[in-house]
Amino acid sequence: MRHVLLAVTAVLILYALLWPDAPYFAPDTTDYLRFADDLQDLRQERMHYRTIGYPLILCVVGSGRGLYYTQLAMHGVAVGLLATLLHGLGTGRRWIAVFLVLSLLPPTVETAAEVLTETVTQFYLVIGVVGLVGWKTHSQAWWLVASGLAFSLAAVTRPAYQLLAVIIILTMLIGDRRRNWRAVLALGITTLIVVGGYSIYNAYWFDYPGVTPYLGFNLSTRTTRFVERLPDEYATEREILVHHRDQALLEQQQYNEPGITHTGVWYILRASPDLQEALGKDEAGLAQHMVRLNLILIYREPLEYLTDVGRAMVTFWFPFAQHANFGSRWLYLIWSVVHFSVIGVWAASAMAVLCNGLFIKLRRPAPGQQHHARQLAMWLCGGIVIYTMVVSSAFNIGEPRHRMPTELLIFTLLALQQDSLTR
Repeated sequence: MRHVLLAVTAVLILYALLWPDAPYFAPDTTDYLRFADDLQDLRQERMHYRTIGYPLILCVVGSGRGLYYTQLAMHGVAVGLLATLLHGLGTGRRWIAVFLVLSLLPPTVETAAEVLTETVTQFYLVIGVVGLVGWKTHSQAWWLVASGLAFSLAAVTRPAYQLLAVIIILTMLIGDRRRNWRAVLALGITTLIVVGGYSIYNAYWFDYPGVTPYLGFNLSTRTTRFVERLPDEYATEREILVHHRDQALLEQQQYNEPGITHTGVWYILRASPDLQEALGKDEAGLAQHMVRLNLILIYREPLEYLTDVGRAMVTFWFPFAQHANFGSRWLYLIWSVVHFSVIGVWAASAMAVLCNGLFIKLRRPAPGQQHHARQLAMWLCGGIVIYTMVVSSAFNIGEPRHRMPTELLIFTLLALQQDSLTR
């Protein structure tokens, strides 16, 4: 595998030269930079909508070229770990090669050039998966510690993964408890220390028991179309929300720019100051209040909510390429064809492997340790991808960027599935 790792390093060095203007700043970057400035004296002065994981990295390496090189290195390490994992699980060379090609294409690497959390979260998820599979193969405790710590760091870097460790623990408890108790213990302790500790810190200092107050505002993106159906007891909130929702729709129709969806789903951000003034609440109090309002709306209009969730699940699988196009529509077309081809083959392979696995189970073979490790790797990769889709669509707008932390896991699962079928 040494030559593979050298090739990955060489390609990433090429990317360092390919995007000389990196890192690129997105609209969300301002929130992370503001949080990082708050942490310069090693103390958080106020509650922020973003979580602490990424701002801590910005404090260490800054937001310049050092961050770009760091994220490129994280991407390279993640690719190398998964390639080594595939090799250790007996995957054929051609499927490892397919994995490497897909993992080093510009659309996959470009998130490393953004001052956003995708690449860092991807790095943590990969370590979490490799750690659990490594424990299954080698039965050494430090693999579990690395995995639990990685999943916990992913949760405080990207709040969508707060429940990931809990779901993995519950699944392992349903399975073979005797074999999995060490993994359950390691994941549970690290999650309590990192995620639970940060939640307690926020509760003590800012009166908000959680890692981020963004949940209530994210849920507002799912209730945009029927916010006027709030009951009369919330007439003040309803009037403010409807006004800003309609105003956002009217203003967005004046623009003809990429990324403008003409839906006004993020109207809540401009409505927040008026809501705080009218209700006399601070940011944390308003965040908890918005959770209550959105749950009322979802309870009153469940089908409308599910309709928006279904739309988000579709757009979640769309291509994501901004800087990888280099201004060429033809190149964007090529990346889109490659993307949909990979997703289509992956979905078809998943069904084939599921049916084939059912047939093999009926024949009752005697699986070995490598078989169990492969099963765990496939289950983890597929489960994290589906989890990300559901959470991103149910609590947020489910845009393609939300899928990017799991892109390498999709390619890993594709390689394992195809290798299993060709056997």
